[in-house]
Amino acid sequence: MESLEDLVHQMETQMDRADSKLDLLTVRLNQFEAKVIHPSGDADNLSYQESSQNINTEVQEIKENGEEEPDDSGLDPKFLTEILSEVHRVKKEYKQVLQDVHQVQELQQEVTRSLRKQMKQVQNHFDRLRDRVIGSSGSNALPAQK
Repeated sequence: MESLEDLVHQMETQMDRADSKLDLLTVRLNQFEAKVIHPSGDADNLSYQESSQNINTEVQEIKENGEEEPDDSGLDPKFLTEILSEVHRVKKEYKQVLQDVHQVQELQQEVTRSLRKQMKQVQNHFDRLRDRVIGSSGSNALPAQK
């Protein structure tokens, strides 16, 4: 069985790795958002609702003018491929982070079990020592005077 120090060290290592992967995911999601959701750079000026309304207005104007709406909504197939690969990579990294989190939880449970076991051993040892002290002090006691 591994020592408690080894388990704690292993848990800390897993937590550090999961933390760094979460940081990487955050950076990549921010890059993806900047690239896809706010490509023009005026993301601060438009809210999501306003941009959705603008897109809906453009689609309605196209329909009113009798023009057909493009199948790919004006997106370049290369760009769509990039988006899909980014999404795939983020999903893969998310699964890895999730797996790391599960490993950390398992290590925490193992540490908890080990600590409980050690606590029981200490408690049992304390009880035995207390019984010895009480038993030995009782036999060494002076006889009661009458």
